[in-house]
Amino acid sequence: MARALHPDRHPKWVSYADMPHYIAGDDLTEVVLVEDILSACAVHYATKLTAIAVLGTTLKNATKTLLGASERAWVMLDGDAAGRGASVPMLKELRFMQIESRIVYTPEGCDPKDLSIDRLRNLLCTQSM
Repeated sequence: MARALHPDRHPKWVSYADMPHYIAGDDLTEVVLVEDILSACAVHYATKLTAIAVLGTTLKNATKTLLGASERAWVMLDGDAAGRGASVPMLKELRFMQIESRIVYTPEGCDPKDLSIDRLRNLLCTQSM
């Protein structure tokens, strides 16, 4: 995975091979599931909800174990084909785990980290289960 933070720079390569997930926050009662670390940091900063970067579009076994302490989860994957396609299967998996769940669709072509603080708050804090 690579991401260039400036248009004149070469991408920095990151490997998540040994990481099952990344957690921004400490209360696992209500969580927001996102794809990447920067999105988790942005969501947590904007909403104070614990955000878990699943580091992809599927839940790994270690992440499922972690979610055993959760009562509610919002699935907020990227607004691309992969994120949209993975949202419903992830929602079904969470509901199978008896976690009250809902999908919050990120605008087309955007990741949660691309959204303003106000937009993240509007998308997540006005949602009720």
